[in-house]
Amino acid sequence: MIVPGVFKETLVPYEWDSSWMPAKVTEMIDLLNAVELPEGNPSCENCVYAHQRTLKDEIPVKLETEQSGKNNTRKKQCPECGSKNLMPI
Repeated sequence: MIVPGVFKETLVPYEWDSSWMPAKVTEMIDLLNAVELPEGNPSCENCVYAHQRTLKDEIPVKLETEQSGKNNTRKKQCPECGSKNLMPI
């Protein structure tokens, strides 16, 4: 039930500066078009997922080479710290 007159609306004058926006937009566009990825942020769910997915995808893989017929074990390193001690998730 809405009771009229319970709340009073008040407009508060506020001056804001938008001069920072063009530089920030240019910075964001440059980041989106960059070849290298930005640093991850541990509080970002997308960064955490991408890091865990990368670790899972880069666990040791046995490949059959066409030329030698030998099994080739390749192991990649953690993209953040460079460690080669990766644990599957």
